[in-house]
Amino acid sequence: MATTKVRTSSQVYVDASLDVNSNKIVNLSPGTVSGDAVEYAQMNSAISAALTGGATSLHTPVADLAAAKAVASAARADKMIMNIETLGLYRFDNESVVASNDGNVIRPTDIGSDASAGRWIQMTALTSDHNLTQNKQGGTTGEYYHLSSAELAKLGGIAAGADVTTAASVAGVIQAAGAKATPVDADVLALNDSASSWALKNFTFTNLKAFLKTYFDGLYQSSSMEDASGGYVGLTLFKINFKNAANTITSFFTNANTVARTYTYQDRSGTIADDTDITASKARANHTGTQLASTVSDFATAALIAAPAETQATVGTLISAATAKAAPVDADSIGVSDSAASNALKKFTFGNLKTYLAAWFSGDATVSATGVVAIGANKVTNAQLAQMATQTFKGRTTAATGNAEDLTVTQVKAMLGISTRVYRATPTGTVNGSNTAFTISALVISGTEKVYLNGILLQAGAGNDYTIAYSATTTITMLTAPKSTPFVDVLMVDYSY
Repeated sequence: MATTKVRTSSQVYVDASLDVNSNKIVNLSPGTVSGDAVEYAQMNSAISAALTGGATSLHTPVADLAAAKAVASAARADKMIMNIETLGLYRFDNESVVASNDGNVIRPTDIGSDASAGRWIQMTALTSDHNLTQNKQGGTTGEYYHLSSAELAKLGGIAAGADVTTAASVAGVIQAAGAKATPVDADVLALNDSASSWALKNFTFTNLKAFLKTYFDGLYQSSSMEDASGGYVGLTLFKINFKNAANTITSFFTNANTVARTYTYQDRSGTIADDTDITASKARANHTGTQLASTVSDFATAALIAAPAETQATVGTLISAATAKAAPVDADSIGVSDSAASNALKKFTFGNLKTYLAAWFSGDATVSATGVVAIGANKVTNAQLAQMATQTFKGRTTAATGNAEDLTVTQVKAMLGISTRVYRATPTGTVNGSNTAFTISALVISGTEKVYLNGILLQAGAGNDYTIAYSATTTITMLTAPKSTPFVDVLMVDYSY
């Protein structure tokens, strides 16, 4: 292979390769374009920048959140990676405006608010277990998490297929459980509590039996029907022992499928009464007590003849024949057939009748028992008043107290002191720039005037545009006198008199 000798302090061979014979190249300029050699200081600077944060790809690791937020703008670059010892690995996004939370999104201190762009975005979470290599979990804010060794061991102990708890999986567990033929009081049953948002509860077999007893006792009669005397109520097909209160007599009833029956009843002599006893007891001669008159046929007839039953006719005859009274008093009584008590004869006084009628006829107007009529408040409507002529008012202009009258517009104006309203009257006076007093030859009603200067409404009162004195001839005094040059000011007044 041909070689070319380059003059140096020692031999250098130039062929397909440059052989410097174990010597170093010195005085080399830093490379500037692709293909240039890299000068030692240039390469050293690039490595140092990558390790110290001077480059745009990596930032030297920091200890904690405060240090991460304190990284200055000059030391940050878009897409730069930085490890935060207590938080994990982060990437800087120069355009991000995501809300910061000092967790998976960190806003540097020199960025004033979340409205300005620039955030450190978490790429991996902190690995607390230094013996495991773990990746960052996915999820939303606050859900990033690494599993510890203990948590991984716990997950490894979960049976295959036990990923969720469903109705089917719970049913399968129950079906596969061991059976128990006879529950005891301390056994526990599961309950889905509808009164507590369907929370899972438990109750004992004792509580179940107590509940069922209370429930069925309200539906069925108790199996024990013995009363306080030792006897029983109701009917039965079974043989039952019946005893009296003194516990001296016993009766036996057998069921309906047998013939034998035993009855023991006590009468007043201790024997069963027969037909002879019953006939003797019915004989009237043997009665020693009283007897109702209605059971004696001839007595009833005699009584009706002596005192016939009252009828409408007989009662009407009695009323017609009674003595008349022209003026009843409150204590007098009036008979009434009470429909609310099966038409029984009742009475009420004339005083009660007056009170009742007064209440009955009272409504908007009340009538007392003494005949005094009073109209209630707000009871008389406009329609109930006497009709009025057009453009009239209800009032009274006649002297002294009396009834309301229909007043005309003229009468009302006279009562209010309003005769006429004058619009745009020119007051008497000279407009020359010096005269300030102007008069109106009428008795102006106080406060009704409106004074205009060149069509502009002026304000009355001391310190304002004018003052006014009311009398037979009313005087208006202007604060600034109207002028006649270069044009004549126009002073106009509206007023009532």
